[in-house]
Amino acid sequence: MKKLLSLALVALLVSMTYSCGNTAKGGSENDSDSVAQEEAAVTGKVDTIATRLAFLSAGQVKLGTQDSVVAKEFNNEEYIKGFEEVFKQDNSYLAGREAAEQAKLQLRQLEMQLGIKIDKDVFLKEYKRILAGNDSISIEELQKVNGELTNIFRAKAMAAQQGAAQARH
Repeated sequence: MKKLLSLALVALLVSMTYSCGNTAKGGSENDSDSVAQEEAAVTGKVDTIATRLAFLSAGQVKLGTQDSVVAKEFNNEEYIKGFEEVFKQDNSYLAGREAAEQAKLQLRQLEMQLGIKIDKDVFLKEYKRILAGNDSISIEELQKVNGELTNIFRAKAMAAQQGAAQARH
């Protein structure tokens, strides 16, 4: 969904640039809606970028939840409540939430793909300890731990493949 929103933003910026260029060159000046939107954007009377971004973002959610199995379980009021709650938070809080969501997804993928169950309490305790600590961390330390994890994950993946191959025979 983020990729689609990014593409839509690029398309929006390109179309705005193209539209402004055509009007300046005498292209589509008779298009009163386009001219009115450009004037509103310039004068600040209407935040056309905000309204279009909101349309794209909310429209994607709506499209994804209509006419599907998700629609039966989707609670629009709760979704909006959660959206508003997050939208009002400061950037540090939001960055923490986003990092936690990514980490939680990675932990879930490890469990689903490799059968590695991570103790979330241990993970969270260590995460907080490292962030709160005064020690600096070097790129070399991160690379070393990344290499260790890569070896562990590779071994687990190979074991899972061997187990699956043996189960087929």
